[in-house]
Amino acid sequence: MLESAAHIVPPGIPFDVNSRLCSNHAMESGRLAQVAKWLGLLTAILALITGISKIVTQISERSESRKKVDALVASEQLQLQAHDYRAAWLSLEQAYQINPNSPKIQAEQEKLAMTWLDNFSIAANEKISDITVKLEPVLTRGIAASAPGERQADLLAHLGWSYYLRSRDGSAGPDPVASYAKAVEMDRANPFAHAMWGYSIISSNGKLTEAMQHFAAASDSRRESDFVRFLQLKALLNCQKEPCDEEIIRVLSAMRKQQQRVSLENRSRIFSLYYFKLLVGRADSAGFVHAVAPEEHLATFRWLFDDAEFDESRSLQRTYYIGALEEAAGQRSEALATYKWVHSKVASNPGSLLDAVNGGIQRLSRP
Repeated sequence: MLESAAHIVPPGIPFDVNSRLCSNHAMESGRLAQVAKWLGLLTAILALITGISKIVTQISERSESRKKVDALVASEQLQLQAHDYRAAWLSLEQAYQINPNSPKIQAEQEKLAMTWLDNFSIAANEKISDITVKLEPVLTRGIAASAPGERQADLLAHLGWSYYLRSRDGSAGPDPVASYAKAVEMDRANPFAHAMWGYSIISSNGKLTEAMQHFAAASDSRRESDFVRFLQLKALLNCQKEPCDEEIIRVLSAMRKQQQRVSLENRSRIFSLYYFKLLVGRADSAGFVHAVAPEEHLATFRWLFDDAEFDESRSLQRTYYIGALEEAAGQRSEALATYKWVHSKVASNPGSLLDAVNGGIQRLSRP
């Protein structure tokens, strides 16, 4: 056996069996290490693929969530434009459930809460508190999250307004005036706080002069002019006192000069006011007619009602009121002609309108 080995091993190179075995073992270990290395690399690649797959899934889910949220917010904005506040609120609630931490959704909820309170009405078999209980937490959250300034003052004013509306259900709650005062302290000319404060004063039989100071401050802010005037007229029309009636004419005259809008609801109530002041209550109408210069009053009345679509009865009343204001403005010939025209239409219909035009004709027919 040794001789055979001697023939295999070249001369000068020692032959070591153990060395040969070690070499084979090393080669096997190297192959195992290489396999382990490739297995580790494969595992890492699979882990990377799994991670990427999860990231792609998360991105896809987030993208899908954003699409759903964007669609719900878009629906809410359309519903808001249609004044369907309940449906708009439901859309935002669904969006909030998808992403409750979205600043966009929270801002939309706060905006909707304030708009709903500005245009508040309740459905049949619904209580005011059924709505305010939804809105107040959103307003409170917005106040806590916002920095002091105009936005926070707007939210504070509306929170106070919600308290006021809720009190009409007869339920006790925080004093709304405290919220108005905080809002004004933060934003001295805040139109919402001043207008709502003024309304609260008139509705609680407070001092009219104090209320009008708040409304003047709200108007001077040059923000939310339509809302301020709407609330001011609504408060004055609900007042039913002589000074309030006169103030209505002064407010309307200012609105005419500023070309501000008067709602159809308020126009109808204002027209009814003339019935009691100029038709059936003429004896105490002087302060009302002369709340502003009579020619200004006449211009304001025409601005309000010249284009109004009335039935025949109300149309004849409108013409008579024009005659009464023409007479007060010293336009005697115009007023006499107006009275005679109305007389020609109602001569065979005894009543307060015929009595009123007969009285006007008699007064203006004298030298």
